[in-house]
Amino acid sequence: MQQKSNIFFSAKERILQYLVYKNISQYDFSKKTGLSNGFLKSGSSISSDNIKLISNIYADLNIIWVITGEGEMLKNTPKETAPIADESEHTYYNSIIEKKDAELCAKDAEIRARDAEIREINRLNQQTVESINMLLQVLKTQREEIEALKRELKIFQTSHKNPVTVRYPELSSPLMDAAEPQAEYSKTNKK
Repeated sequence: MQQKSNIFFSAKERILQYLVYKNISQYDFSKKTGLSNGFLKSGSSISSDNIKLISNIYADLNIIWVITGEGEMLKNTPKETAPIADESEHTYYNSIIEKKDAELCAKDAEIRARDAEIREINRLNQQTVESINMLLQVLKTQREEIEALKRELKIFQTSHKNPVTVRYPELSSPLMDAAEPQAEYSKTNKK
């Protein structure tokens, strides 16, 4: 049952009446609002910011009643918009939030680990690309050297009227000897 208020009480005294009516300790009020323990004991006026804060936390408290003393202490609040009054429900929702926070932290750590793996893979890929490019350059240089040697050999062969075939005794066979007469070329005859 809501009580009619006396307009001669201060706003802080009316909040104290509300706390007694709702069976809320001043300590719990201070803890929930973040206001100091002595807030309700000192002075009589309340800033508009503190009124808003209290109104947001205690949604069933009629702020007009707190400020002026007129009207009813409690608002006529539909059940579906009433704040969570049961501490076990509050604890339950806090545990869900903590669990979700822990899951998010774990996912963040997993993402950071994956990012590190991706950076390492990218570094290895870059090294591989550099190695491939270096090998391609070596192959290009070797191809150019081979082409230069072929040109030198062709020039050498065309500069002699009878092309000279170099004979290596260790590679000779009776078939090769019979097929074509070859000039022996020793190391001392090379230019």
